Amino acid sequence: MLIGDFNFGDYDLKEQNILATYENEVHDLWKDIYHLDQ
Repeated sequence: MLIGDFNFGDYDLKEQNILATYENEVHDLWKDIYHLDQ
């Protein structure tokens, strides 16, 4: 049970990192397209 929780935690952390990286790339893409300065 404990091992399963640790594995799930690692998986969840990796998913969050992937989503964060994806959001940053999309934000940069929109900035490049619309020349936003925020």
